[in-house]
Amino acid sequence: MNFPTTAKRLYPYYLIQFLSNLSLGIIIPVFVLYFRHRHLNLFEIAALAAIFEGSIVLFELPTGFVADLYGRKLSVVLSFFAIGAAGVIFRLSTIFWALALAEIVQGLGETLKSGAFEAWVVDSLKEEGRDQDIRGVFARGVRFERAGYLLGLVAGGYLGAYHITAIWYPFILGHLLCATIALSLMRESKVPTGAVPHGERRSLLGDPIREGLKALRGQRFLLILFVFSFLGNFGYETVDQYWQVHFSEDLGVNPRYFGWMVGISSSIVILFVAAINRLVGRLRDVHYGLIVLDGTAAICVAVLALTISPAVAIGLFLALEAFRGFKKPLFLDLLNRHIPSELRATLLSLESLFGSLGEVMAGLIIGGLAFYLGIRFCFGLGAMVLGLAIMVLLLSARRTLGD
Repeated sequence: MNFPTTAKRLYPYYLIQFLSNLSLGIIIPVFVLYFRHRHLNLFEIAALAAIFEGSIVLFELPTGFVADLYGRKLSVVLSFFAIGAAGVIFRLSTIFWALALAEIVQGLGETLKSGAFEAWVVDSLKEEGRDQDIRGVFARGVRFERAGYLLGLVAGGYLGAYHITAIWYPFILGHLLCATIALSLMRESKVPTGAVPHGERRSLLGDPIREGLKALRGQRFLLILFVFSFLGNFGYETVDQYWQVHFSEDLGVNPRYFGWMVGISSSIVILFVAAINRLVGRLRDVHYGLIVLDGTAAICVAVLALTISPAVAIGLFLALEAFRGFKKPLFLDLLNRHIPSELRATLLSLESLFGSLGEVMAGLIIGGLAFYLGIRFCFGLGAMVLGLAIMVLLLSARRTLGD
């Protein structure tokens, strides 16, 4: 794969995207089975997921503010050390509360990285005067992300079948290697402009909220994008939580195919994300590319709620996951083009917080709906919420083009 010579400083981004998602992919096929191996019941497993999402909501803004104050590189390095530590706790834990601690530590690690890594990429490109390459770099990053994730899914399935506790060793080592790469290879020549003057005390929770809301008041369309993120994550979460149960119990699909389904969708993204990125570049505005992708995804979810054919459902799932992969670099490009550099990590973390709140809200609502009305009803609700997200994005497009 060829890279622009002026973007060689971004090699760590691509390498870390590959390795971190390889490490994550290894645990995904048997993650819930590992909890069952530790004798947790289904309620406790659901509680662990809620604790993880809650920790993301709690830590998202403070960690983004840390990146703006003390540097993106430091935040990224600390994130991978934290996720590696979480893996150690997962491996050694045998009781619910110890596993809950691991979820909290992993949530902290994810939030340390979520805004800072993308902010470092954008700042690096802006320093080189290559703003026009932001979308292409994120698209390339998605290809590395999906390639690592795909290999991890395949390896994790076999490793989990060999010994389910063995999945944590490559997870731990992979994230420690990412921390080492970030520490050694990430160049950060720009001193954070939000550095705290000597003797001044700052609140890690109050200040990022005030600064983020202040920036949103100055650029209202950012709030529109954040609402879009909230609604989109809500809509997709209806499928994320229940697609495995729906395919196995309602459609009779053998669970051993699930890893391959996710892997095939990742392969589609790897092969076509660059072409989709170029195609969207020909449109009048990137908003319309996102509208087409999310609109098609909403249709996939709606039909998935209705179909009784396993083959059709599998095809819809593959398309849905592919469209989500195509969407990511486009949305990151649109978002970063309108965020001031001195608050980039904070506002990216705020956007991630809105997305996490959408997932938490979906989890609180659809659990009861699925129990009383069925999984198909939840899928239908997800399609309607995605439709609402498209309407919000249309409002954003009209506002941006009007400006």
